[in-house]
Amino acid sequence: KENFQIEMSLSLEGIGARLMQQLDYTLVASVVPGGPAFKSKKIKKDDRIIGVAQGDEGEFEDVIGWRLDDVVQKIRGPKGSVVRLLVLASEREITDLPDTLRIIRDRIKLEEQSAKAEVIPITEGNETYNLGVINLPSFYIDFDARSKGDPNFKSTTRDVKRLITELQEQGIDGLLMDLRYNGGGSLQEAIDLTGLFIPQGPVVQVRNTDQSVDKLEDDDDATVFYDGPLAVLINRYSASASEIFSGAIQDYERGVIVGENSFGKGTVQNLIDLGRPVMNYMNRMIAYRKSANQDVSDLMFMRDALQSGDVTLGQLKMTLAKFYRVTGSSTQRLGVQPDISFPTPFEPEEFGESSRESALPWDEISSANFVETDNISDELIDKLYKLYASHLETDPDLKALVKETDEIKNDDYSSLVSLNYDERKAASDARQAANNNNDMSTSIEDSEVFTNEENRDKLSEDPYLKEALRLLAQLSKEKVG
Repeated sequence: KENFQIEMSLSLEGIGARLMQQLDYTLVASVVPGGPAFKSKKIKKDDRIIGVAQGDEGEFEDVIGWRLDDVVQKIRGPKGSVVRLLVLASEREITDLPDTLRIIRDRIKLEEQSAKAEVIPITEGNETYNLGVINLPSFYIDFDARSKGDPNFKSTTRDVKRLITELQEQGIDGLLMDLRYNGGGSLQEAIDLTGLFIPQGPVVQVRNTDQSVDKLEDDDDATVFYDGPLAVLINRYSASASEIFSGAIQDYERGVIVGENSFGKGTVQNLIDLGRPVMNYMNRMIAYRKSANQDVSDLMFMRDALQSGDVTLGQLKMTLAKFYRVTGSSTQRLGVQPDISFPTPFEPEEFGESSRESALPWDEISSANFVETDNISDELIDKLYKLYASHLETDPDLKALVKETDEIKNDDYSSLVSLNYDERKAASDARQAANNNNDMSTSIEDSEVFTNEENRDKLSEDPYLKEALRLLAQLSKEKVG
């Protein structure tokens, strides 16, 4: 429950250090900028935490050999409270004496997991297009801050809205929403985010266990916050809320979806607090014991602990409904199929919701009433696909990507692996030589994407992003034309 709340709110109360396990030791994987650990200037990456004590008077507990989750629970705590750590610096031997650090816990904002934006210029022909890219790792919202009336509560839609404004001030010609590896999150945030790009209307349908269907709508008075050229980049790891957003953008013909087929998670989970039924049970038992003149002090103690929040029983996540696109098609198993499909090493039967034996089946319901924007036509998709097909023939990075995905598929489905070192080394050398020959035979000048020096290497290392931007540049050109 606690980890789920952290993922949704992108905040926690602790010292601001990411931890990992290495054999019996808890290592500092990174330090969150601006957090208590960072401000102390006494703890850094690869340091080992070997002891934890609560407050200024608590005794140290030796945490060597502990599970990582247990160590994390000892280090996290309420804002303003004190935790003391025994830290063995990375440059020291395990036989050296550790340092004792006193840290006051605080509220930590996990900004590196928030939406981020940048402008990447792309020159195609004689035209330069300044293209905005928003990378969105998840659909997050700080439910607690919102319920308390905090006017500055953190959410995906609020962050993206701010980033779009900043990008527009820089004069972007088009916008790419990068949802790769976005496994989902808040359903309402997926709806609200979609509302920034479409007029008022249904975004997703939800069918409940009683077969009733709820049509969840964007209700922002038909305003469109961003009406420029739009592309959405997804991959096989894009799931749930990502599929709701990209599916709606596709169904409303608002933007072009590019990349890999998405994961195919079309089910709805609700969180049920386990404290409430236990409290009801305890109240009934207390009443029964009192009627029988029996002692109720033990039950009263446990009930009071639950009421005060000193004891939490967690939450149960249950699948209670299914998602459907506004067209009536479920995203379950099928996912969202891109308008332009990029090379992929993944096969549906090997990875994704459809690979799971217990996955619910695909089905469909009646379409909701909605009106397409007509921003994207079949003729435009055909034109973009022909451009993409030409890039597959000429772009060295795309050609290398196709070759790499083919090799991954062949390796994955091979049932035999040689245990002879010389044979495996010879095969590895042959692959490397083939790659080198392929690089030498390709004329980069014929197909290079011209951009500034800062982004050239980045795009070369990320051919999916590079091709998505090239197609967005063409989309921007079509809109301008």
